[in-house]
Amino acid sequence: MDYFDPILRVFWQGEWQPCRREPRRKIYDCELVFVRDGEFCLELEEGLHSMRRDSAAVIPPNHWHESRTGAAQTTYRCCLHFDWRPDHRHLQSPLAVMREEEYNPRLEHSVPAAFMPYLPLVVHALPTQDVELLEQLFARVNRECPNAAYSLWPVLKALLGHVRETAPDSQKPPSHSARSVKAVLALKYYLEENYRKPLGYPEFCAVSGLSKSALCTAFRQLVGTPPLNYVNDIRLNHACHLLRSSRMTVAEVAVAVGIDDPNYFSRLFRKRLALSPSQYVRQRAR
Repeated sequence: MDYFDPILRVFWQGEWQPCRREPRRKIYDCELVFVRDGEFCLELEEGLHSMRRDSAAVIPPNHWHESRTGAAQTTYRCCLHFDWRPDHRHLQSPLAVMREEEYNPRLEHSVPAAFMPYLPLVVHALPTQDVELLEQLFARVNRECPNAAYSLWPVLKALLGHVRETAPDSQKPPSHSARSVKAVLALKYYLEENYRKPLGYPEFCAVSGLSKSALCTAFRQLVGTPPLNYVNDIRLNHACHLLRSSRMTVAEVAVAVGIDDPNYFSRLFRKRLALSPSQYVRQRAR
């Protein structure tokens, strides 16, 4: 998992009174849920789960779920919304949509393909060391530590570790050699530092040392999207920041993030965000 950069989005914790219900909904990012005390029922598309003390779940985007407490006792839970990568900061996504509302897949914060076979995941009766990892994470989030996201890494590793052994072989993601992981990491970091330059697959292959087909397969499986999509997501993320915080024109912003053709930039922007750069600026100015 060392090739991911989790981003913490929204966190809350507290008591949940008896006989309460959160209606059926879908979220646009991932949600980590931990039961510190009490019990509630989590209904996923796959079935019902009785979430008791020291149970945890990770709910992916675009997945119907519903939660409700019983009549017996108060439940204390912690909920953390997060992204696996920082590529979606430019998206103005709502936290959730309810049953009667329309889900917009263009606003979804995608999960790397390597992990989708394991989600949603539910783990009961976590061992003490895993509970301690969760409590350390929540404590750092509460203190607003600038690097609190690093505490999410061991938590996700631990939770995934509990389900990896029980997953059918047909659902397990392919393994990768140390060479391919190193190559993908090298290219990922290169793109993050050089997104302003003209980039294409000849350079991608030169940096990674892999053929185009091998690189596309490994990069998509490890990062969740092809290299060109990844660098364009980085460019759009920076473009959104410039459109919000500067007086640069759309054409100037396009060049600043490595896209010389403003028309192509506008098409790409609209495809990713479902609105034009000018509409985005007007929306943010309201």
